[in-house]
Amino acid sequence: MYDLLCTMAERPAPFCQYTAPDLWTRPHIAASMLAFHIDGSNDLASRKQESIVSIVDWIAERFAVDGKRVCDLGCGPGLYANRLAQKGAQVTGVDISTSSLAYARGHAPSAAPTGAPSYRLANYLEDPLPQEQDLVLLIYADYCALSPSQRRTLLARMRAQLNPGGAIIFDVFSDHMFQKLEQSTVLEADLMGGFWAPSPYVGLKKSWLWPETTTGLDHYLIACPDETFEIYNWMQYFSPHSLKDELQQCGFDAPAVIDFQTGSALGADYGDAFGVIVTV
Repeated sequence: MYDLLCTMAERPAPFCQYTAPDLWTRPHIAASMLAFHIDGSNDLASRKQESIVSIVDWIAERFAVDGKRVCDLGCGPGLYANRLAQKGAQVTGVDISTSSLAYARGHAPSAAPTGAPSYRLANYLEDPLPQEQDLVLLIYADYCALSPSQRRTLLARMRAQLNPGGAIIFDVFSDHMFQKLEQSTVLEADLMGGFWAPSPYVGLKKSWLWPETTTGLDHYLIACPDETFEIYNWMQYFSPHSLKDELQQCGFDAPAVIDFQTGSALGADYGDAFGVIVTV
């Protein structure tokens, strides 16, 4: 325990550990995440239901998805994939969570014009991905949870999925959101109301910020009667300029930053998140 507490007290190097899959593969945490995803009334794990409907509407209209092949990476419980299938898209959802995919399959539209989405259990950084796609989605800041090298890997993999003229759409958390964050330490019994494990447990959360790179980390230590584990929840925040620069360095010309809620051009007063479209 002494070594673990020393680790919690020391400022780590950015992206030194990667535990994101644990959020989706540890059964108790995965169930907690799924509950937040399908709640529909908050933005804790996914957007509110009315926001999702609006986003699906503009994607479907802008890209004329009827009959198009669409891959939703990190599809979770199918909140976007199932709705896009109802718009006529041929959708493949990819996710690492068995519980989220079970929910997605169980709520897939049986009467979709081109059939229900196909759901695939896979790690989008490592496993084979659907090819010959017209549109690839990565929604709700999955991009921000990855290290710079992982982001380069994923961008190359998404590019390889696309047909000529295809497009990638994803969203990120903004530098405006980063400015609202503070470094902090929290120690609580059953931290986050039982989110991390069956009660009883004790949770220690240490939040770190790197203003020079707009990077944040929530580092959790969860101590249960029968085990102790850590979660590193990294988050990279972007300005429109920094995101465009990163994409151009990866070989994507003229990325278009957008208001992700409406698909319209991004204004100067963008809020906590925005999106980007790149075409190949």
